[in-house]
Amino acid sequence: MERATTCSMPSKQKAPMDEMSRTKTGPTLTMKEHQAIITTEMNPERWAFYEFCWHLGGAQSDVASLTAEDIEWQGKDVSFHRHKTGTASIIRFGKELEAVLKTLPQTGPLFPKLKPMREAHRATEFARACRRLAIIVTTQQSSLLRRCCSSWHYL
Repeated sequence: MERATTCSMPSKQKAPMDEMSRTKTGPTLTMKEHQAIITTEMNPERWAFYEFCWHLGGAQSDVASLTAEDIEWQGKDVSFHRHKTGTASIIRFGKELEAVLKTLPQTGPLFPKLKPMREAHRATEFARACRRLAIIVTTQQSSLLRRCCSSWHYL
């Protein structure tokens, strides 16, 4: 599975880890767990959102706020400013994320129903998906989604 490259990856996320390991700061998803979640997700917008988080490794509030105008199709880049830090992020995407993008709105918010939701609500939905599949989650709900979906930095 191809992965996006990013211009703003914190150095602490570059250390290689065993695919099945869990970090001190919380769980990360394995590829198998991610596949289980997206295979069982029936809501198309949430499915695309989880795929976006997985491929970009972005914070859920940043991903939920993306608009079609943040996508540069020719260069295959997603660009946005991180909510938490205000820093600019430019992330290149591959064919798999491009296929997901083609299922989303071509103008305005990419995730129109998820964008106005509170971060805690989106995290609760993700935790519920994990529990349904017996994926163990033992961290704060508000930061769970980012930690799990940024796990690709370790694979």
